[in-house]
Amino acid sequence: MKGCKKARELLTTDYLDGCACQEDKLYVDKHLEQCRECGSLRGALEAQRATFKKAGRKDVPERLWQNIRDAVIAQRPEEPVASLGFLERLKGLIPAPRPVFALSSVFTVVILIVVMTNAFVRNKELAGKASAAEGLVGYSFTLNGENDDLLFGLGTDMEEYFL
Repeated sequence: MKGCKKARELLTTDYLDGCACQEDKLYVDKHLEQCRECGSLRGALEAQRATFKKAGRKDVPERLWQNIRDAVIAQRPEEPVASLGFLERLKGLIPAPRPVFALSSVFTVVILIVVMTNAFVRNKELAGKASAAEGLVGYSFTLNGENDDLLFGLGTDMEEYFL
């Protein structure tokens, strides 16, 4: 039928557990009245549920848990922590796959390059401004006649015309 897919999904999930909303419960009840296949599925699912309820819960013996613990410990590789370097211990503390470490290393290098380039460019700009300022100071000394030995003038014909 048309609604079998939805009815079967509700049967295997919420309907038999009693967790379906009222609308879904009414939908499944109406569908089960019309569809024999879904009715037989309901019967099979209820039989499975009854079987599991009869089985009950069995406690696991403590010796079995101890055997499991021993097997896990035996399979765990033992590395002395003292022999590990700083980076290896740090990698052990951070549970991340290797590509994450590689990507973070690349980003760190790129950031360092940007910072160092920016510092270098700013240093050059400041040096250029300082030499320009020295030139202006020297030029003003030359214009005032206080220090004619300084060679900070522009050295143009226009300068000589105004002087």
